[in-house]
Amino acid sequence: MEPAGLTLGAMGLLGQAFGGAIKAIKLIRLIQDAPKDFEQVLLEFRLQEGRLKSWGQGVGLLQAHAAGDECRISISQQDRWVAQDLLASLRSAIWQLLKPQKTKTKEVARATAEQEMDENFLNDWLKGIELEEKRLSNKISWATIKADRMRCCLHSLTTTIDGLISLTSERTQREILRKVNLVYAELVLVHNSVDKLGQLFHALSSAEKGFTLTRLAHFKAAMKERQAKLSIHPKSQLSKDSVVLLDLIDQDERWMARYEGENGFWVEWKNYPTGNTSHGPTKEQIETFIIQELVGLLAEEDSHAIQVPQCIGYVDDHPRSERFCLLYKYPKGTTTDAQLRTLFSLLRDSQRPNLADRIELARAVAQTLYYLHTVGWLHKALRSDNILFFQEPNADVDYGKPYVSGFDNARPSSQDQMSQVAGAKEGLEYYQHPDTWTEFDGGRQPFRTTFDVYSLGIILIEIAHWKPLREILRGSGVRCCDVYGALFRERRWLQDVGFAVGRAYEDVVWTCLQGWNSLGANGVEETSTEGARRLMINFERKVLEKLDNIQVSV
Repeated sequence: MEPAGLTLGAMGLLGQAFGGAIKAIKLIRLIQDAPKDFEQVLLEFRLQEGRLKSWGQGVGLLQAHAAGDECRISISQQDRWVAQDLLASLRSAIWQLLKPQKTKTKEVARATAEQEMDENFLNDWLKGIELEEKRLSNKISWATIKADRMRCCLHSLTTTIDGLISLTSERTQREILRKVNLVYAELVLVHNSVDKLGQLFHALSSAEKGFTLTRLAHFKAAMKERQAKLSIHPKSQLSKDSVVLLDLIDQDERWMARYEGENGFWVEWKNYPTGNTSHGPTKEQIETFIIQELVGLLAEEDSHAIQVPQCIGYVDDHPRSERFCLLYKYPKGTTTDAQLRTLFSLLRDSQRPNLADRIELARAVAQTLYYLHTVGWLHKALRSDNILFFQEPNADVDYGKPYVSGFDNARPSSQDQMSQVAGAKEGLEYYQHPDTWTEFDGGRQPFRTTFDVYSLGIILIEIAHWKPLREILRGSGVRCCDVYGALFRERRWLQDVGFAVGRAYEDVVWTCLQGWNSLGANGVEETSTEGARRLMINFERKVLEKLDNIQVSV
């Protein structure tokens, strides 16, 4: 679909230049019969198209067209002329790439004669007149393209868009970066083949100035490869003798551990059924489709970049117990003297962090959940005792660096058949959407992404008041199984959040608790590919962006 605003009469020459540049990049994306080696290059053009569209949104070009008001454009008149020249040079560079080339090769000459763009076609394009996609796709063949010119054009395109972004204010640049990251994340979400994800990983490596989304593409590609080839598994099962339990950290049976004689590790547990079971996955299925997949997802040393711990491997604790032991490593840069603390334990401290720290913590937890959902994983047990901090001796807690752990119930979102009912743990019901344990005619429904988002909403309430939810509700008569109903019946609970941290934060909490009703789209199923895409976009806009925009005076 073309972005709004490519019929640009209301925006003058800058708008026409922008629309022409977008159409020009679209022509490259429609090149036919490209060799496999160059599919990644075409994908890089798509990423740059996303950057250019994000720039158009960031400076207000599309909004100006919608309102018929050129004053909505946020760059100065002088910079508009510079931008117009940059866009014109971009379009010219693409035309130099696509126009028919003289060649002595008969085969290429014949293909050029059959498919070259006539003068009328070019004039239509240069005037910014909208062209039908089918007509475009029949005009350009790879046989008319030179590979070295293709890479040169891509470099020119990237440099030009860098120049356009540099014309904007620092705040607008942050907005553009957010929109660009959303484009990239959407590509990670919708691509599911190993080949496509591999191409995306390499394309993002070239295009992304940062790191996180590149790693997400890599994580998802590795996961899909293991799912497609079950015989290919990481050497993730560890020797029992290599893991030594030290001290119990908390009531959730999280233990400090020593691995191969070294400190700086901890273990968490995943129970499995014994004997034959007619309900839920077997031990073997859990090991193959959950444990090994999870270890593969978290095995990367750079997993800390998305605020999840690195998982070294697992041990089958049988016959001592019927469970798997997952071994995690302290984050890079953390000393072995650091104390592992949970958010739940910190919430019970009398010393409450300042508002800026609490907002930063809320942002970080929401961002990590967004990343997990982008690569196709459901956490299923998001609660304050599964959010970890590593406090160095004689240092304060860094609330901007929480780590989401507690993956004992997690699974890939595509594997409903691997779904298990969460074990009975004290206080867990406070964080669970009621549909996770409510019986319907056909039994319990599979866990959904919005159930994780609901749990996030509960954690945000706790962060706002700096108390566990059970203490916030103490004396109210609200039972843990009726938290959902109480929050929707009595808005005072959310109004108290607004009084504590502000209206914008309150709106974010309300969005999370409403789930699909707030983050979905009419006529779209949440479990569909389109539903996942809409949910990701709306979560970014209504949760992450709003949290980022909260200003706290220091």
